[in-house]
Amino acid sequence: MKRKVKVNREGDKIVQKKQSLFLLLYGLIFLLLLSGCWDSKELKELAIVLGVGVDQEGDLLHLTAEIAQPDQMTGAGGGGSSGSGSGGESVFVTHSSGATLFDAVRNARSQSSRRLFFPNNEVVVLGHDLAQKGFYPAFDFFLRDHEPRATSWVLVAEEKARDIFEPKSKLENTNGTNLSHMIELGLESKIPGINVQEVNTALLNDTQGFLIPLVTVSGEEEEKRVIMGGNAGVFIKDKMVGEMNSRETRGVKWVKGEVKNASIAVKLTDETGFIDSEIFINESSIKIKLDDGDPKVRVKISVEGNISDQSGTVDLSTPEGMQKANAGTALAVKEEVLAAIKKAKLLQADVFGFGGVFERTYPQEWQKIKSSWQEKISILDVSVEVQANLWRIGEVSRTVIK
Repeated sequence: MKRKVKVNREGDKIVQKKQSLFLLLYGLIFLLLLSGCWDSKELKELAIVLGVGVDQEGDLLHLTAEIAQPDQMTGAGGGGSSGSGSGGESVFVTHSSGATLFDAVRNARSQSSRRLFFPNNEVVVLGHDLAQKGFYPAFDFFLRDHEPRATSWVLVAEEKARDIFEPKSKLENTNGTNLSHMIELGLESKIPGINVQEVNTALLNDTQGFLIPLVTVSGEEEEKRVIMGGNAGVFIKDKMVGEMNSRETRGVKWVKGEVKNASIAVKLTDETGFIDSEIFINESSIKIKLDDGDPKVRVKISVEGNISDQSGTVDLSTPEGMQKANAGTALAVKEEVLAAIKKAKLLQADVFGFGGVFERTYPQEWQKIKSSWQEKISILDVSVEVQANLWRIGEVSRTVIK
């Protein structure tokens, strides 16, 4: 005869509840332990760096650090333009020197009761002499150390990097924030913004050049201000081999399809005055073909936008008038691109990335030509085709002055 086994369901439920409660308590304790950072640093022990400048002075590297005043900043590094709480200075600037940049960072402790702290840093400004000599020995710190952030913008001073942190910004709390905002506003037009990580990537490419924006100081005494007009240093590896003006710099950006919000003034053929176009779409393609072993580059660029201003008499309400506007805009873009190509050839710097297109298109042939690519840039056959399409002419269909 089979024996009946009575299942204690109530007991099982109690055990399950105890297990669930134990797991819940264990999880809460674990979360509480996680909330405390094992390597946390007290704010009162740190000097929060918002901008960095590096100059070469003899055999030493000179560090300039813009540091937040803890009792004055209302959101240091956050980009706010609010003033300080008690009317004091929002930041102060400290200087130190060393055989290496890390040595200079450590030596800065002799001037401060707090150690320099870099995760909030917004810009790294390289001195002109350092950029020409080769900036990598001063740049390794920003790549190797865990504190500096990879998204900090990189700039080159027209002269000394330390000079860039002297003027007081009239709209922002700090020069670091001011420079960062200037780059971000200019990215869609003339400024070839590049950050620490992007510089590192460019340095790993043996054949491609790159641009770093130039910044300078204008004015005297209280009227001093920093200027970033679109000029850029041209780099091969870590050495600046020349400069491009703002027109040439934007020529590079047209080729790369990086112009997203730009104004371009055009003098139309056989017409008085100018039209000003606002370009907000920039598409481009780069193709390379071999002709008897010689590479030929074909660049096709398409831009679209609106007419935002007119000082001439062309009738934009007619197809003929718009055809002139489109043709004039396309020509103006093409002239900027050709100017950039001319300068790149002169400096033997492939700032357009033509070499990368060559490698992807003809990988085997690239291995043969790679070592001499820099020399070939100066004689590279490059053709440029630009098409413009202006959609709207604004609220005024035709000029009232004839």
